[in-house]
Order: sequence, then structure tokens, then C-alpha cells
Amino acid sequence: MLEAEKQIRRARVNILHKYRYFASIALMPIVRYDALTEVMATDGKTLFFNDSGVSALPYQDIYAITLHEILHCVFMHTFRRKNRKMRYYQFAADYAVNSFIRNKIKLQLPEPHLYDERFKDLTTEEIYEELLKPFENQKHQKSIDQDQDQDQDSDDQNQDDQDLDDQDQDSNDQDQDSDDQDQDQDSDDQDQDQDANSSN
Repeated sequence: MLEAEKQIRRARVNILHKYRYFASIALMPIVRYDALTEVMATDGKTLFFNDSGVSALPYQDIYAITLHEILHCVFMHTFRRKNRKMRYYQFAADYAVNSFIRNKIKLQLPEPHLYDERFKDLTTEEIYEELLKPFENQKHQKSIDQDQDQDQDSDDQNQDDQDLDDQDQDSNDQDQDSDDQDQDQDSDDQDQDQDANSSN
């Protein structure tokens, strides 16, 4: 057995003795080494740990993080997520667990950790909705910006069409001026011919 696993099991036993009201759930997760896990994580059924990540921590931090992961199991976060956005729900679940540890259990958590005083009395789902608001606002703003860009493109196209119409009109005016000049020249030539005939 790895030393990190021994420390996690030791922490879990101490948690069971102190918080007996969720002892049965705390015993459920299987402790398993996982090289891809940074320190500790859980899917609700297994408590994954990284040996080097855990071994680098003092026991009080191992205890706090083990409690954090056990509380995810107690609150059934993995099964409550349903079709919610995973990343946002994971953040919401961490905020909820850390708030419970700090305000209910009164235990110091290792830094850094997610905590916001605004969320201390909210459920995980309520925190999720709060976290999602900036995302929805940003998505709404992006939609507005796209509509504005389309309107601007339409205005630009209309302006281009107007410029082409103006150019065509200028060309027609030039052609008309040229025709008028030709007519004036023809008229002058006819007048000169008439004067010459008169003189003869």
C-alpha cells in the first residue's frame, strides 16, 4: 500500500469517528491510485488520488481534502448534476462543499480553494445558476453583437449599392452632356451652312 493511501485511509477513519452521521456514506468510496488525478478527486463511487500529489501535503491538508471529497459523495453531487454543464456544476459543487466545511464544520481548508461568501447559504444548484449568469449574459451579448454586425453589413451593402447608383447616374449625366454638346455642334454647323448659302 502506498504511503499516500495510508494517510487517506487514516484521515477517513478519523472523519468517521468525528462525523458519525454520514459514516456509512463515507465508507463507500473505494480508494484508488490514479496518475491523471492532481491530488484527489471522486466520481461518487471511487476516491482517486495521486501518490506524489498527496505525499507532498501535511496530514491536516490530507484530512481536509479527504473530507472535501467524502462530502461530494454525501451530497451526491455526481448524480445530481444531470444534464447541467459539467464545468460549471463542478465549480458550484466545490463552492458548496467548501462553504459547508468552513461555516458548518469550522475547519480550515488548504489554500487555494474555491469560496465565496455570497454562496454560503445557497444549494449547489442555486450556486450553479449564479455561476451560469455571466455565461448566459455573454452569450446574449454575443448574439446582440452578431445582429449588430449583420445590420452594419447590410447598411454597408446598401451604401455600396447607392454609390454604384450614383456612379451610374454620373455616367448617364456625362453621356447626356456629350449628346447635348454634339447637338449644339450640329446646330452650329447647320447655321454656318445656311449663312454660306445665303451669301451665294
